[in-house]
Amino acid sequence: MSSVTETVLIKEKIKKIAKTGNTAAIYVPREIKEYLRVGDAITFDVVIRGNNLEITIRKPLHNFGISDVQKMATECHFKTEYHKPVGYVTVLEAVKENVVIGCTHNDKDNMQPAYVTISKKFTDVDYRTYDHISAWATNLGDANVAVRIEGDLDAINMLKDPERYKLTQAKAFEKLKGSGKKIGLSVTCRFDGKNNAIKEVRECINKLSGLNP
Repeated sequence: MSSVTETVLIKEKIKKIAKTGNTAAIYVPREIKEYLRVGDAITFDVVIRGNNLEITIRKPLHNFGISDVQKMATECHFKTEYHKPVGYVTVLEAVKENVVIGCTHNDKDNMQPAYVTISKKFTDVDYRTYDHISAWATNLGDANVAVRIEGDLDAINMLKDPERYKLTQAKAFEKLKGSGKKIGLSVTCRFDGKNNAIKEVRECINKLSGLNP
């Protein structure tokens, strides 16, 4: 028995062939517009069956799923630490050194894409390292990336808003390090199967793995 779920969006809706310029056209019904974008590749199957011309149109709902992320993680030599359902959500976590791939997918709603996070942590960093990593993250352009300071509340508060203490970020680092505080950083990139391609996820893994202080 197939485990593929089925959600009916349109059933036997009648539309007339329209005309645009000198060309016949079938306009996309409003019920499915959110699943189609200009430039999407669509596969057509056309069959004459008896007195009917049957047209089947196929397009992948998402660019990748959790199984694609699992395959990519294996190819990149990550070790799968966790891959189990939690309720109706499948959770994947794979690790290689200090880089972690996380992926979740709502198995109850196949309209929802797989969500992926790629993260890397750095321990006991100084201002030079912070500045280098922040610049690296900024240069990623449109990627959804966040750089977060990790440490005790004093360190986080001072570095989040050094102007409040009449300090520059560099000076705040200097004072905290001088008092024996250890400051860490985490870099997290986020992707999803609707707006990103698996190639983008792989490229981020390669870049983040190669990012060093």
